[in-house]
Amino acid sequence: MSVIEKAVIDLANALDTLEAKIDGKFDDHAASSDEIVAARRQAQTARAHAETAAQGVGAAISDIKALLDNNPANGKG
Repeated sequence: MSVIEKAVIDLANALDTLEAKIDGKFDDHAASSDEIVAARRQAQTARAHAETAAQGVGAAISDIKALLDNNPANGKG
């Protein structure tokens, strides 16, 4: 699996998990403060996963740019 594929999958999984947790906790509009704290903690975790995924995407883009810059077919290599 390429770096970009893994990064995108990681991001999607983190966001799906966050969405499911928030939907499950707040559908009844009677969430306790413990549930709210837990949802916030899960959101922070999802954000961290998203940041990691974004860094992976950035690294993949840099790799692709380097490959394109060094490709003899485009007159640059």
